[in-house]
Amino acid sequence: MRLPMILCILLCCLSVKMYPQADPGQLFICWDTSLSMMDRDVEKDFEFLGKAIANKPDQEIVLYLFGTEVVEERYRVQGGDWSSLKQRLENLPYVGATIYSKLNERIEGKKVYVFTDGNTLFKSDRLLLEKGSIIVNSALARNEDFLKRTALINRARLMDYASILDIGNRQKNANATSSLVTGRVYIDNVPSPHVAIGIKGTDEFYYTDAEGNFSIPAGRNDSLYIRSGEKGVVLDYAVSDMDNNKIFLSSKVVALDEVVLVEERKEKLVTKTTAYGDIDEKRVGVAIQTIGEDEITDINTNVSTVVQNRFSGVEVKSAAPGQEPELGLVKMRTDWTMLGNNYGLVVVNGIPMEQSGSGGAAVARFNFLDPNSIASITVLKGLAATNKYGEIGRNGVLLITTKTAKVPTVNEGQVEDRARLKNNVYDKEERLAAPGDSPFYNLFAQAENLEESFVTYLSLRSLNLDNTKFYLDSYAFFAERDKTRAAKVITDLWELHPDDGRTLKMVELCLSQLGKNELAALVNDQILELDGNNIMAQYNKAHYLGNGSPKGELDALIALRNRGQGFQNLSTSLISKTLDRDIKNLIHQKGGQMDMTQVDPKYQNNVMYDARFVFEWNNPEAEFEIQFVNPQNRFFNWEYSNAKPERIKQGIEEGLTIEEFEFYGQEAKGNWVVNAKFLENLSETDTLPLVLKCHLYTNFGKPNQKEEQLVVYFTQPNEKRNIKSLHVN
Repeated sequence: MRLPMILCILLCCLSVKMYPQADPGQLFICWDTSLSMMDRDVEKDFEFLGKAIANKPDQEIVLYLFGTEVVEERYRVQGGDWSSLKQRLENLPYVGATIYSKLNERIEGKKVYVFTDGNTLFKSDRLLLEKGSIIVNSALARNEDFLKRTALINRARLMDYASILDIGNRQKNANATSSLVTGRVYIDNVPSPHVAIGIKGTDEFYYTDAEGNFSIPAGRNDSLYIRSGEKGVVLDYAVSDMDNNKIFLSSKVVALDEVVLVEERKEKLVTKTTAYGDIDEKRVGVAIQTIGEDEITDINTNVSTVVQNRFSGVEVKSAAPGQEPELGLVKMRTDWTMLGNNYGLVVVNGIPMEQSGSGGAAVARFNFLDPNSIASITVLKGLAATNKYGEIGRNGVLLITTKTAKVPTVNEGQVEDRARLKNNVYDKEERLAAPGDSPFYNLFAQAENLEESFVTYLSLRSLNLDNTKFYLDSYAFFAERDKTRAAKVITDLWELHPDDGRTLKMVELCLSQLGKNELAALVNDQILELDGNNIMAQYNKAHYLGNGSPKGELDALIALRNRGQGFQNLSTSLISKTLDRDIKNLIHQKGGQMDMTQVDPKYQNNVMYDARFVFEWNNPEAEFEIQFVNPQNRFFNWEYSNAKPERIKQGIEEGLTIEEFEFYGQEAKGNWVVNAKFLENLSETDTLPLVLKCHLYTNFGKPNQKEEQLVVYFTQPNEKRNIKSLHVN
């Protein structure tokens, strides 16, 4: 009789220990509502919760529903009846991602019950609990390590039903793949299947899949090599030296098997433009800067805009405040005389042009030059200028060569004269894709209210978990009407693809459009965890610091520009023009809120444009074009494609998925149309949509500057959409 009595007493003690009460009159419950909890065993959760409530039949329950946001609700339980709370939990939608740091702020100092699977989206996220709190999990796909570590660190208790039922194999699978080296092989920038990759010292080979990806059981000290044909070895890579696990090959190399050298081939001559013509760059003993026709975009409407901000130490001045810059007022050195001429010499097709004079003299005009007819522009300074032009070259020389004057080299053929009339008249009747083309979008629009539209979204989601287009169509609908629901929709992709950098970028671009910068910054941090050298993620991280501190943003941008602490390995020169303009504009807009004593004076000279477009996109392996239609109804296209292999390689290897354009001057005034067209992804098997964000500044750098974030997306090749129609004043 005594033994059953002792067992009964022990069970009662265990029950009291397992279900503590932080406050005799309150019970705090934290309920994870993220997408990954959709498959929870809710009956197990209710069983546990019912026992906790039974300890105190009359009490107030404080419910925290948490995901990317935290919602607090309160329920009064009397006589153990918690049916209203149970009904609420039974009918909850599971949507979006989980961010524990959001919850931490609400539960500080409270003993709580947390019902969650522990699936964090980024490594730095932590769940902070009071001693004696309880974590409950009933989901199969949980993060067992996170749950155990959180319970241990916080001295909390863990009830993991998945572990008890021996159905949690997730950690075992993770351990089995922990020694895998993964990566992607590109041939001519295209992800390439069926490439053989081996580990040095073994005879076993592994092959890339349809999208060029590979997984090899190798260690950090191993070396991989690529085999071509039956015998040849093309290249080898040390695993520790692989740049972001991306391997770039040339088809000319990969095609080799056994090669017999039959003749020596002359090294290709690389030339530089000088005052004496094009000569071997190895023979040039002075510093020379040149831009070619590929760097002169069709957006440039006069030659002054081509030169401005393209060469270090070169500045194109205006004749008077508020007027356009004049090429005749180009300066390539500091003013060295108060009475003489300080402006540079402009030479067109070998002929020195009339110079402007200092001190209010006449300004030399160059409006006869069409930017589209220019083949190259070269800056000569110092000896490079005076050796040829003597005294009149002392202020520097600007050499301009037009396409009609360019002499073709042997076998080059006739140079195309792009200055001639082209068939670039824009068709205003062209059919462009629109959000309403989507059947999902139309279904949501047919609902009586937004609540019903969201219920429709939730009902369709289970049938479209792997359909990225579904989430983008849904996002487009809610972004126009309800930013909070739009954020929940797009963060479903975050929860589903936490390790896919291109999808995370898609989420970040959409969140920034919504103005959800705190969430966007967290997604950006996750991208950096996957690839710390991603130049765009570092660039955006610096800007997100401005959410709370303009000075913090400024310091980060300057450090990034100068490759300071933490940025030494980044190719920041690729975005130097963008960084310079951002820094100057931030100082102009918010300099009054910051201590400027330590800021380099070169950043305090602001630049101004009528309009500035900064484009950013999610997929460096997507080919597309941006179209500008000017007030004369002529269009000009900028293309990001493998036709320019070096540019697209920078996107893939460095993360350079940004491009910017500026409008200013009298010729830019009027109505403009900006469109974009998705061409295709580099890999035929890659179906990832392209998301393109345009950060539009009007009256950039001026007191009445305005900003707008625009996002368009593309899911089909050759799909074309309008980004913006605007009037430039």
